Amino acid sequence: MSPAEPTIVAPESVFEGTVIEAVRGILDEAGRHFLLVPRFGLDFAVFLESPAGVSVRLVEVKSYSGQREGGVGFGNQRGEGPQVELLLFPDVTPSLLKPTVRWVLADATLAPGTARYACFDCATAQGATMGTVRKGKQNNLSVRKLQSAYSLWPDMLSQLTQFLLE
Repeated sequence: MSPAEPTIVAPESVFEGTVIEAVRGILDEAGRHFLLVPRFGLDFAVFLESPAGVSVRLVEVKSYSGQREGGVGFGNQRGEGPQVELLLFPDVTPSLLKPTVRWVLADATLAPGTARYACFDCATAQGATMGTVRKGKQNNLSVRKLQSAYSLWPDMLSQLTQFLLE
């Protein structure tokens, strides 16, 4: 059973907790043995047992509540952090990052029950960056550039489930 859509998705820490609980539910329902580790490079990591061995999934959670007009910050104000490192390459290597890393965004400026969630890979994150990703400045994702990826809560959970279990 899918968790109910959250009515509160900001501040980001609240939405992150919701996503973590959703991931736990998804994996429990799938009968998967896993270890979820918060603050493991990105917001959390999931180590999953599978017949092929152990796989790792890393998730960065973002919430947009209008604090920066049209932008969601990532990394710190000096342009440092694992998110920045992932997106610094001119061509994010899909074969390396696509099966391992996802970003999950909630747009708190939109009402519950609307398409206000996005689950996307590093290539999409890089394409949605305001300007270019670089050290020495605050980097931001453009909400406008991500709106085409917005979906309803159940659809976002479906995308997250596919990422976790693929």
